[in-house]
Amino acid sequence: MGRIMTLADYSMTAFAVLNGGRVLAYVPQILCIYRCRNGATAVSLMTWLVFTAANVATVAYALTISSDLVVAAVFALNALFCMIITALIAFRRLGVERERASNLRRFGFQFLSAALARTSAGDPPNRRRNARLK
Repeated sequence: MGRIMTLADYSMTAFAVLNGGRVLAYVPQILCIYRCRNGATAVSLMTWLVFTAANVATVAYALTISSDLVVAAVFALNALFCMIITALIAFRRLGVERERASNLRRFGFQFLSAALARTSAGDPPNRRRNARLK
């Protein structure tokens, strides 16, 4: 007959299974951010920065205080995925801002060109106001 599992054995099994599930749970979030074209505004950058920092701190604790390589490895993997998600959010936000700035410059130039064309064609912008004042 096999050995009876202790509370420590059950705890380590739960830790391994749940953290394995957590790594798999990052994938849908990564895909959602990757596919998002509006800067991933529904995802909190600050939250993922805190998750990343917490995982890195746990790795440091596991290595320096408890000398537990299994815990350190698991949380290092979690930290890696949190960093990936954080970086994707930041890149999406920067990309959207660059696109908005480009569109604004393009729109602003078109608006300015149209205004200049009207005034050079003898169509002053305040013609209606000037007509009312006469």
